[in-house]
This record gives sequence, structure tokens and C-alpha cells, in this order.
Amino acid sequence: MHQSILAHRQIAMNASIIRRKEQTSPPGRAARYN
Repeated sequence: MHQSILAHRQIAMNASIIRRKEQTSPPGRAARYN
């Protein structure tokens, strides 16, 4: 249970970081990282 919760938190954090990068960087760079 704990491992799944921690993994879910990490996934949520990564998603938020990716969203911030997409907002701050041009679409071309965001597409490359994805």
C-alpha cells in the first residue's frame, strides 16, 4: 500500500512538473521532451 501511494505521488509530481515546462517552454521543446 505504501509503495503504491508513494509511486502515485511521484507520478502526480512529475505530471505537474511536465505541465509547468509545457507552459514556460515553446511547443516544439515540449513535444521533444514528450
